[in-house]
Amino acid sequence: MFAKLTEKPIAVDRSGVTTIFFDFDGTIADTLTEFVKIVNRLAIEFGYRVASPEDVQQFRQLSSKEILRVSAVPIWQIPFLIRRLKKELNREIEGVTPIPGMKATLQHLKSRGLKLGILTSNSQENVSKFLREHGMEDLFDRIYAGSSLFGKDKVLRKILRQENLAPDEFMYVGDETRDIDAARKSGVRAIAVGWGFNAPDTLAHRQPDFLLHEPRELIEILEGMEGDDTPLATPPRRGAAPRSSRRNTDKLTPLAPRRRPRSPLLPEPHLEE
Repeated sequence: MFAKLTEKPIAVDRSGVTTIFFDFDGTIADTLTEFVKIVNRLAIEFGYRVASPEDVQQFRQLSSKEILRVSAVPIWQIPFLIRRLKKELNREIEGVTPIPGMKATLQHLKSRGLKLGILTSNSQENVSKFLREHGMEDLFDRIYAGSSLFGKDKVLRKILRQENLAPDEFMYVGDETRDIDAARKSGVRAIAVGWGFNAPDTLAHRQPDFLLHEPRELIEILEGMEGDDTPLATPPRRGAAPRSSRRNTDKLTPLAPRRRPRSPLLPEPHLEE
């Protein structure tokens, strides 16, 4: 499903990152607690056991496919379960909050000229309702919602074609191993976040280009790629790292703060937190 929120931006130089798409659940919205509640509420109806806190921690170490295997949910029931999860979440969405620091980071990126989008397997209705609730609907140029659980790579390639983007102009940010896999398959940079569903060490094993520990580190990455004073959507003064080079995520070390008072990492105070 595709929703166009603004007119198509004008063409920009193709030598730098111009567009960043985000997963929704666990990346922008802190939905993990609500999802666990809903999954456990549906356990009897769909014939799987209730997940304990220990089970949830174990699941965070597994990929989505591994979770489906250990949960013993029949394959034919999975589409019905996912549909119910989305429907039940819609009733609880008003209680879901943004990841701390995410709104300010998105505002900063938007103010620097980047095009932002969402690619999620959640529903258009849930995403739009959440964004309106938190005054974030104007931050995104595109929303692609309702993608299949393991079909994000196909949608990413579709986005590149429709937006006339080269892979090096694009980043995909997500909190699960399947988000990294989708980015890899589509040839775009994979940015993993350690605050969502999959645990940081599980994400690091998939070797994303960068592993974030807090939202503002995304700004640091882009500033490091594009130089001190260059607008993010224009060609970098210092070339971005080659596509083959990756940040060493094995140590899970947060990015060091950049000490450049002339280029604040977070938005000016007049932007809402």
